[in-house]
Amino acid sequence: MLVWAEGDFVGQGPEVRIAPQLEPIKPRFGSGQLEPLSRLPFSSKATLTLHIASNTGFVIEARNPAAAKEISARVVEQGPNAQLKQTLVDPSSRLVFEQAARTAFRPGAAETQTLTLELKSDQGSLADLVIRATKF
Repeated sequence: MLVWAEGDFVGQGPEVRIAPQLEPIKPRFGSGQLEPLSRLPFSSKATLTLHIASNTGFVIEARNPAAAKEISARVVEQGPNAQLKQTLVDPSSRLVFEQAARTAFRPGAAETQTLTLELKSDQGSLADLVIRATKF
């Protein structure tokens, strides 16, 4: 899974955390050099745009269950090689969004296989989210 937030690459792997303070990204072998992000400038915004490319289904989860109820997610764009397989989330859970299958529909660069999501919060902050790969 690859994740970009507000146009900046923020992580890769089976779990990517969106939080005000992040650990430096540890690049995987062969991924090149990544600049560490010590503080994300978008963490206190009420709106956040995420681009996600994943080879499995994934969920976006709020670490705070009460915060999940205040966050809405909508798909604003699909890459030319992406597919949307969104499933409904239980309003009483921590889940904000769930994709039931990989985003890649056809071969291509990862950027063409992304779903672009817009997250909004009624509380004014979208800090402390986790994007986690799932198996379906």
